This record gives sequence, structure tokens and C-alpha cells, in this order.
Amino acid sequence: MNQQERPTQDRMISFQRVSDISGYKSKNTLKTKEDRGEFPKRIYLSGNCVRWWESEVMEWTRQLPRSFKEYQQRHDGGVEAV
Repeated sequence: MNQQERPTQDRMISFQRVSDISGYKSKNTLKTKEDRGEFPKRIYLSGNCVRWWESEVMEWTRQLPRSFKEYQQRHDGGVEAV
């Protein structure tokens, strides 16, 4: 999402808020997910201060599977055990 597409009410959120939303409690796990393209990238405001766009994190939550069956279909091609 570029700046022109960003909602006007969007805000930057801290790791604590991202952790509350995503359930990820480890900064290392979150960074690994970002590097793999499985989570929105952080924005560095300074050397020790990072934030995420709230709209990107919320969009990520909307794309999560809603059930284990949906997860299996996405990752296993929908093959069910007999």
C-alpha cells in the first residue's frame, strides 16, 4: 500500500499494539514473518523506534484463515485424509 492509497485516518502503531492484534509476543518471530512476506513490514522512525501502519496490520488479520479446514485447503490443496 503506498501513501496515496493509505486511509486518511490511518495511524502508526507500536509493537505492543501489533502484539495484541496479531498474537505474536516475540519480536524475533515477527521480524521473521516480515522477512518472509507473511506480515506487514515495520517502519523505522529512529534506530530504536519502529511502528507499523494499523491499516496494513488489520488487512493482514482479514486475510487469515477462519478455520483449520480453510488453513488446510490453502496449504495442502484441499486434500483430506481418508
